[in-house]
Amino acid sequence: MNEDLKPQLITISLVVSDDGVEDERFGTTKLAKEVTDKIQSLIDEYELSVEWISTSYNQLPSIKSARCENCGAWTTDSMSNEKVGASYYLLNAGTLYEGRLLCDLCLPEDHPLYF
Repeated sequence: MNEDLKPQLITISLVVSDDGVEDERFGTTKLAKEVTDKIQSLIDEYELSVEWISTSYNQLPSIKSARCENCGAWTTDSMSNEKVGASYYLLNAGTLYEGRLLCDLCLPEDHPLYF
């Protein structure tokens, strides 16, 4: 590897609609496998020097999460007292503000969750 090159971590999150689980042990679906296979074929086609670190598949939580009503980013109400699973931490932090679910970037600057 060229010493002038610096390693970079590229993280991509996709929200897709799918028809169900193909393999319950791994939680992969046909669509998720197709996406992973396409990425791998691009890596192979362009002979990229890539080390695949991880892939995860999670169902989007149906409660306490939705799109930010201002910018559309997937977010969750981080200030709610409800217990949450690990999938919630894959979403942007946010909370209800004046009755609207807003992500941390769209909250007013004086809000404790504003980023």
